Amino acid sequence: MNYFPLFLNLKKAPVLVVGGGKIAFRKVELLLQAGADVLVLSPELDPSLQTLLSQNKIRYLNKVFEDTDIQIQSTKLVITATDEPAVNHQVSQRATQCNIWVNAVDSIEDSTAVVPAIVDRSPIQIAISSSATSPTLARLIRLKIESLFSAQLGLLAQFAQKNRSLVKDHCAQNERRTFWESVLTGQIAQLVLGGQEEKAQEQLESALQNKQKKSIGMVFIVGAGPGHPDLLTLRALQLMQSADIVLYDHLVSDEVLSLVRRDAQRISVAKIKTQTVYSQEQINQMMVQLAQEGKKVVRLKGGDPAIFGRLTEELKALTQAHIPFEIVPGISAANGAAAYAGVPLTDSNMSQSILFISAHEKNSHLNLDFSYLSKQNQTLVIYMGLSSATELAQGLITHHMPVQTPCAVISRATCTNQQVLVSTLAQLEQDLVKTQMVSPVLIIVGNVAALAQEFQWFNVNTI
Repeated sequence: MNYFPLFLNLKKAPVLVVGGGKIAFRKVELLLQAGADVLVLSPELDPSLQTLLSQNKIRYLNKVFEDTDIQIQSTKLVITATDEPAVNHQVSQRATQCNIWVNAVDSIEDSTAVVPAIVDRSPIQIAISSSATSPTLARLIRLKIESLFSAQLGLLAQFAQKNRSLVKDHCAQNERRTFWESVLTGQIAQLVLGGQEEKAQEQLESALQNKQKKSIGMVFIVGAGPGHPDLLTLRALQLMQSADIVLYDHLVSDEVLSLVRRDAQRISVAKIKTQTVYSQEQINQMMVQLAQEGKKVVRLKGGDPAIFGRLTEELKALTQAHIPFEIVPGISAANGAAAYAGVPLTDSNMSQSILFISAHEKNSHLNLDFSYLSKQNQTLVIYMGLSSATELAQGLITHHMPVQTPCAVISRATCTNQQVLVSTLAQLEQDLVKTQMVSPVLIIVGNVAALAQEFQWFNVNTI
C-alpha cells in the first residue's frame, strides 16, 4: 500500500492554497465544501477566485510566497498549485519542515499527501487514488462508480443514522446486522432513495414490530431507452443491478439486458403480433404476486414506460393490490430514433409542434383523425407503424397533406444495425417494399424528416 487512506475533518481548519489560477480554484472549491478556512496566496487572482473573495468565502494574500508564510500554529494543510515548479518545490520543502501535510499539484515528488478522485454522496464518500501514477485512470474509475450509486445515497445514510437507536432498542446485537442489511438492500431503502422517507419510516417501524413477518416487495417500472445501453439512465442501471427479478418486453435490446444483475431471474413478457407470451392481465398479476412474495421487481420497458407502454393498466393493478411502486422514465423511442437519425423533431421554420401517434390497429383499421394529423408545420412521430405505413400515407394524402412530404423510417433505432429510410408519402409504400425494413420501426413524417440526409452522424445505413 503506497499511501494510507485517510479522511480529514477540515471544518474551520486553516488551509493555505498557494496559487491563484484555475487549478487552485478547483482545489479551493473542494476545501470550501469540506468547511475549511481557506487562505489563498498569489500575486494574481483568477476571476473565479475573485468572486469567492468578494463573497467573503476565502481570505487572500496578494504576494509572492515566502517561507515565513507557513506557520505551524496557523496551518493544517498546504496545497500548492502554481505553474512554477520551483515555487511548488519551495512550498513543499517549507511545509515538510513544519510537519504539515502538503499536496503539490502534478508533482508527486513534492507531495506528502495526494487528493483522490471523489464520489460525493455525503455523508457517504468514496475516494479513488492511483497513488498519483494516473489521475485520469482514477477519474475514469470514479465515473464507473458514480453510475452505480444513487445521487440520493446520502439520504439513506442519514435515515440509517436517525434510526440507529430505534433498531438497537428492538433488535438484539446479533440481529442488527441482518436487519440493517434487509433494510438497506430492500424496499425501505428504495423508498428513501425515491424521496418517500415518511413511508419508509412507517415500514421500518412496522418491520421492527413484526420481525418474523415477511415484508412486501416493490415494483419498479423502468424505461430501458431506445436500445443503446449508453442511453440508460443511472437510476435504471442501478435498479437493474439490484433487482431480484426482471420482467422485460421484446423491445428491450440484448445489450441492455446484459446489464441486468447476473443472478437476477429474467422473464420475457413479449407482446407482439406474431407471439404473445403473456397477456397484459397476466403481466399485471405476475407483478403483484412477485411483490407479495417480497421480491424487488423491475418491469423493464423499451423507450419510456409512459409513452404507449400501457402504464395505466399496470399502475391500477399495483395500486389495487397496495403494492408500492416507482416509475423511472427513459429516453423515448421518439427522442432516441430522431437523434440517432439526425432529425430535429422541431424547427423554427418547419415544425412548431410534435404529435406522438400509435398506429396500433383496431379491427384491422386505423382509428386516427387524419384531418387533424394533416395540418402543416408539425411533426408526426408514429409508433408501431410498419405494417400500416401504406394506409397511414394514403390517409394523410387523402386529407391534403402534400404527396412530397418527407418521411424518415428508422429501424432498430440507436443500435449498431440501425437503418434509416428517407422517402416521401408518395414513395413510401414502394420504398418499404424495396428495403424490407425490420421491426421495431418508428416513422417520422414532416419536413424535418428530410434533414436525416444532411445531418446523419451515427454509423448507420441511410437509404
